[in-house]
Amino acid sequence: MNTSIPALGEDQNQSSGTQLPALTITPTHYPCCCLSLSTLLINQTTLLLPTAPQTVLSIGSGTGLFEAYLLAHSPTLDLAGIEVCSSPPINKYLPEQHTSTVAGTWDITPLSRTATTWIFVYPRSPHLVTAYLQQPHAQENLTTILWFGPKADWSEFEPCFNASALHRIEVLADAALSPYEVMVIAKKPKPAY
Repeated sequence: MNTSIPALGEDQNQSSGTQLPALTITPTHYPCCCLSLSTLLINQTTLLLPTAPQTVLSIGSGTGLFEAYLLAHSPTLDLAGIEVCSSPPINKYLPEQHTSTVAGTWDITPLSRTATTWIFVYPRSPHLVTAYLQQPHAQENLTTILWFGPKADWSEFEPCFNASALHRIEVLADAALSPYEVMVIAKKPKPAY
């Protein structure tokens, strides 16, 4: 398994020009990212993501640090970071061609209807996750949701997934995160043949 995370070169990160901090195997918090990051987490996450032409949306991508590492590690990802439009933009790390904005925290990107995988990192409210899941046709192409956040918050978000088509849930408490964080994988049940 490759445990090194390449830094983004100028050709990959033209829009932001911000160099990625070096990652180690130890989960570490950075001032611009809620989630603790490590090389192991990036490796583990990219193994769960589809490559192009399937689309991955990171809903609430913030500065784009986590997403930029995912792209650096797996350049074949068709990944878009979704964040609320602001001036100046919140994004610092994700290349512009991999970003999209919504009008507010209540707004839903139309890109979600065609994406096969959604990522939520420290979402503020279960209402947003529910709103995404309840939009017409949202779950037709969607096969996987990755949810990252505090273990203590998962019980508030779990009902969103249980009420959706993605109710096959795997809680990875031993993911390469800080001890109080968790990664949850929600998938559609496999069809019975």
